[in-house]
Amino acid sequence: MKPGVDMIIQQIPELPGADEIFEKYIPGRLKFLLSSPQTKHLSIRQVIKYSKGSIPMDYIEKLDAALKARFGTTYLTDAEKEKISRYRQLASSVRKPYAAPVQRHAFYPGQPITDTEGKRIHAHGGAILEEDGFYYWYGENKEFTDGTSDIWTWGVKAYRSTDLYNWTDMGQIIDPVLDDPDSVLFPDMRIDRPHILKNDRTGKYVCWIHLAGKVSGFLIMQADSFLGPYEIVDPCYRPEGYDAGDFDLVKDEDGTAYLYYDIQHSTVIGMKLTADYLQVAETV
Repeated sequence: MKPGVDMIIQQIPELPGADEIFEKYIPGRLKFLLSSPQTKHLSIRQVIKYSKGSIPMDYIEKLDAALKARFGTTYLTDAEKEKISRYRQLASSVRKPYAAPVQRHAFYPGQPITDTEGKRIHAHGGAILEEDGFYYWYGENKEFTDGTSDIWTWGVKAYRSTDLYNWTDMGQIIDPVLDDPDSVLFPDMRIDRPHILKNDRTGKYVCWIHLAGKVSGFLIMQADSFLGPYEIVDPCYRPEGYDAGDFDLVKDEDGTAYLYYDIQHSTVIGMKLTADYLQVAETV
């Protein structure tokens, strides 16, 4: 983790002595913040910002400096070191095909869908983009998610087809980050439902991904090609301060794009995106 005011509240107990530093600058609040589902996933910076003046904003710099002076700019717990080692071993492993390659001419309900090499397809929570005579099916790579490990998603994969039956593995279009537990692309962070739009004005492919777990927001990335590489534009974008929920992106024929998503499973709102598709312009 990276000690400082961008730490998530629930990370504070993981740093021996960080709670004492927090209490020095923001006394009497840590226990409440840790016990509240609404605040324990926020960063210290967000808590100060949302306190509406009850916590002076100048505490951000003081608290940030105190935490970094005590722990440095990077601190890995033993658990994080173990995860990094394990994830690197998985990355170097060779995944064998699940079945013999087969040419498909139909869908087979109830059977696993395999690619042209006979491997299970991993494009979960995904979508399909059509371009230049090809269908691209992309989504969360769950090949290392077995229900018992802490791996939520291993980046984003894509497959290509001309008939929707036979899918060729095009590899990772967004790789996991294996050496930084604070990265939103670390395998145990919760990234869901990638959506990609091509922006005809800029020529860029813009990807929005739902973030849950330790942080809640949207990971926004863009690339010059659908297959990547994608670069992070904003690691945790929160339109108008809202948490991110289930969502979709749509593009009108004139190129105008919209974001639709639910807020705390109670309200669905629509927002028009900026011309570059990287932010929200207004609520519609």
